[in-house]
Amino acid sequence: MKFEDGSDFTKTLGLAWDPASDQLLFSFSAFQSPLRPCRRSVLSAIAKFYDPLGLVGPVITRCKIFLQQLCKEKLSWDESLPETHNTKWLDICRSFEIISHVSFPRLVFSAESDLEVHGFCDASIDAYGACVYVVSKGNQSFSHLLCYSTKAGALWCGSSG
Repeated sequence: MKFEDGSDFTKTLGLAWDPASDQLLFSFSAFQSPLRPCRRSVLSAIAKFYDPLGLVGPVITRCKIFLQQLCKEKLSWDESLPETHNTKWLDICRSFEIISHVSFPRLVFSAESDLEVHGFCDASIDAYGACVYVVSKGNQSFSHLLCYSTKAGALWCGSSG
């Protein structure tokens, strides 16, 4: 199927949709980390992610936790990251490339099957998250991730008393 602009994909929900396979795809443009990243460039990279269903939440949460670490160390917005943080940031940036190869089915169940909804959650000091799956029970049982939500833990710097 070709669209008016000649592409095989269209945008829906802020994601690319491939009607031939009926898959939602993440189409993040190639991310190039600056040679000397700073707190501002880290925040800018995080802000480029648009994931309304939270399907790549674990990667984004990892970025947010990293940004919180930079805030705790009181680095200025334009100060180059120390070498240890720079190495960690480059490792995180490599995970961005993996996201561009992730796809999810748009339709997750058929009308002829019985459905169950399963929710899970977990938390740590650094972050917490929850996900919802739909389980289809018919001739063949299968499950699909519907949505996922994460939050970085509260930025806490110790007690005052």
